[in-house]
Amino acid sequence: MIRDYLGLEADVGEERGVAMVAGAHQAAQVVAKNVVQSAVRRAKVPVERLQQIASAIDKRWQAAGYGGDYAAWIARHKPLA
Repeated sequence: MIRDYLGLEADVGEERGVAMVAGAHQAAQVVAKNVVQSAVRRAKVPVERLQQIASAIDKRWQAAGYGGDYAAWIARHKPLA
């Protein structure tokens, strides 16, 4: 994508780079699958605890002025240059 944006020619190293990215993506998929399977095997979180977590998140969002629309929130909270 960067090559095309910059209008550069493809080279032999690019094929190797594409293969490396594909390999990294496949490795990440394996790790993610293992994490999900581990989470599914864990003990279930009680509803009361989930409600506490949701309440804490809601309070933090309110304190930060976040209403659930990330794009709108970040547009209003850009760092000063």
